Parts: sequence; structure tokens; C-alpha cells
Amino acid sequence: MYMYRGFVPRVTKAKEISVKGYGTRTVKSDMVILAFNLISEAQDPYKAQQENEQFIQIFLDTLNEYGIKDEDIFYTSNELTPVYDANNEVIRYIASSIFKISFYDLEYLSEFLYNLRNIEVEVEDVLFTVKDSTKLWNETLADAVSNAYDRAKAVADRLGVKIEEVPQKVTEITDVNQVIEELQKHVIKEFASLAEGFTTNYSVVEAEFTIIEE
Repeated sequence: MYMYRGFVPRVTKAKEISVKGYGTRTVKSDMVILAFNLISEAQDPYKAQQENEQFIQIFLDTLNEYGIKDEDIFYTSNELTPVYDANNEVIRYIASSIFKISFYDLEYLSEFLYNLRNIEVEVEDVLFTVKDSTKLWNETLADAVSNAYDRAKAVADRLGVKIEEVPQKVTEITDVNQVIEELQKHVIKEFASLAEGFTTNYSVVEAEFTIIEE
């Protein structure tokens, strides 16, 4: 092995600063998605299904009266389930239908549920969200990029260098579990007592900022 006098290791200066940026936005919901089961029970399976179909029609007629559009209504009907006793014998049948309805007025939602209080309904979820989720998403991404710049600038200040304000590269790395637009799930005890809801969106980015050579 040969050593050379005067040899100085070459040090390559960093050309960019890479950081993560985080964005969070909480906004008032302008859309509520109601998920519930419509249930009918009878000893005769045909009767249970028939009654469930009648309830479905009542629901659809009521929704039509409230001006709810077809594209805001999703349902699957007539899942029939036998109920057994201790001797493993069928004692009755339960017919159920799953509904998911989008409401844009909370007062309509409360009034709608109140008018259907005599029908057996199991509310599963009340999801507060927003109609224009793309707008919220873009705003949250912009917040994340802005946060990344602040963090990169803090690093640059400590190093005694300056950076470009606009990142040369941005990669979104948000965990899918963070972007579910569901912040508030409620077990509804009194339909008339529904309150305003809020939704929060999260975003995480990796950004590279070029160091300005002076």
C-alpha cells in the first residue's frame, strides 16, 4: 500500500437538504354520510323479507320527499339470517338491508330519522366529511410543503447556507391510514340531538431543497 504526501481527502459539499413536511387541516363538515341497517323479524322467512321490502319503499319515498338524489343513496336489500334456539332449531328469521345516505343538511338528517322512529333502524355510523375532498386534500398538501420549507430553512440556517424557496423534488409519503376522512363516529342515542361535525385531513411529504452556492 502506497501513501502520498500532501494527499487531502476530497470532501463533497451537499447540494440539497432533504426533509419531511407535515400538513393538517380541520374544517367544518358540509356533508354527512349515514350508515344504518333496516331490520325486519318474523317466524316466516317470506314474511320477514316482504316486510323489509315494504320498509325499504317507505325509506325511498321519504328520501324522495326530502329531495335526496338517487346518487346519494346506496343500499343492499334482503339479507336473510335464521335465528336458532338452544336446541339449534330455527325460531325466527331476520331480514336486513344496509343503507348509506349522503346528507348536506344536518337538520334534514335529524328530521328524517325522527319521522322514521317507528321503524326498527340500527344506526351504524355517522361520518362527517366534505363534498369537495380534492380541495381539502390539495390545501393539506400545500401546508405540508410549506412546513417542509420551514424545516429545511432551519437546517440551512444552522449550516450557514441558503436554500431555494421552491423544492426541486416533492414526494408524498402519507400513510393511507392517516387519510381516512373519518374523525368522528357517533353512537346515536337521540337522533334529534345530532351536532355539527368536523373532519381532519393529514398529509406528509419528502422534499428536497437546493442549496444556493455563493
